[in-house]
Amino acid sequence: ALKLSFRFSWIWGMGVMVLMWVAAPLIISVFTQDPQATAAAKHYLYIVPVSLALMCIIMMVSSMANGIGEPMPALVMTLGRLIVIFFPLAWGFSLWLGLDGSFRGTAFANAIVGGGALLWSQRKCSGAPELVVV
Repeated sequence: ALKLSFRFSWIWGMGVMVLMWVAAPLIISVFTQDPQATAAAKHYLYIVPVSLALMCIIMMVSSMANGIGEPMPALVMTLGRLIVIFFPLAWGFSLWLGLDGSFRGTAFANAIVGGGALLWSQRKCSGAPELVVV
């Protein structure tokens, strides 16, 4: 089930990404005509959707962890993504690349934690015995 969910996330994420790239001007025009806001929104819609599939994987793996009675990995993924990875990356990249940098920080945070979530879930579901520290 998890494998099927991951596959769906990749397909959905890639589809939404392409849709955002193609329809960005139309979507933005519904909300604003301001040239600065339009430019910023376009950059967001061209950068962040690249990581949507991995963001979906984070959400699924967090739900899986909660479902199997292990809420700590879900908490670590959520807080780690936001506080440990996203804030420093968005801030650091924004100093270097401006507003685009904060968008790139968002995408990288999703990619890093999404990759980690994917690896954790594969290890958890592999049936390999876990280390028990007494």
